[in-house]
Amino acid sequence: METFKTLTGELIKVSSNKKRRHFTIVTSTAKFRTAQMGKYEFELCLTYTANDWKHFLRTEEYYIVKK
Repeated sequence: METFKTLTGELIKVSSNKKRRHFTIVTSTAKFRTAQMGKYEFELCLTYTANDWKHFLRTEEYYIVKK
């Protein structure tokens, strides 16, 4: 699990599941999981920064695992 810090100081923890090609994202408010991705998209997300993940959470390509 990698821990990122956004420009606003928010901590985001991200772990990847390479077999299922999805990510689990943990913020201070909830735990999210991405939908399964294609190989190219998954590998692209491996290079994301904290602000990339924050922007990703504004989309609807994930679901809440735990609040």
